[in-house]
Amino acid sequence: MYHENDFDSMGPLPQLAAGEHILWRGKPKKSAYIADKALSMLPIAVFWLIFDLNFLRMAGGNAFLLVFLAVHMMPVWLWLGSAVTSVIQWRNEDYFLTNKRIIIRKGVLSPQRQSVFLRDVHDIRLHYGLLDRLFGSGDIYINYAVHRRGKHRSTSGYFLLNLQDPQNLQERIELLAMEAGAPSNQEFY
Repeated sequence: MYHENDFDSMGPLPQLAAGEHILWRGKPKKSAYIADKALSMLPIAVFWLIFDLNFLRMAGGNAFLLVFLAVHMMPVWLWLGSAVTSVIQWRNEDYFLTNKRIIIRKGVLSPQRQSVFLRDVHDIRLHYGLLDRLFGSGDIYINYAVHRRGKHRSTSGYFLLNLQDPQNLQERIELLAMEAGAPSNQEFY
């Protein structure tokens, strides 16, 4: 179990209910997170840039054509912006596991806090993409029930992205969910 002093350099803690304790706190692995964000649009941006650079060579000094090409290169500018802001997004993304719930806190301009109670967790899946394998990380997908008026209405899910040791965390969440009374996969489906 962690104590509040353990997190002083990592930013503020989420508000916890009475009797709730943080068991694990983590962030996405920085290199994997930034690469994932930056490389997602890279092929399109490179293709677009090569295409527009050919026209730029032919434009010479034509001011109208230069302005048109600057606007036309919007996919390149969007990719560049995504790559630069991924560092800021990484700084503002935190994951918490308490004895009662999973909390995801993220967002730059409009911070969001999402949480799911462990008793509502139905399925936890690991995902290792190509970049995850290259950077030694993985993703966890948490499927949980959404209750309205006391009845199970639908399911939804959260991703914990680019984690350093996702298998260990998955096992901890599964154990805590079973202790909290979450149904097994067979009972849910």
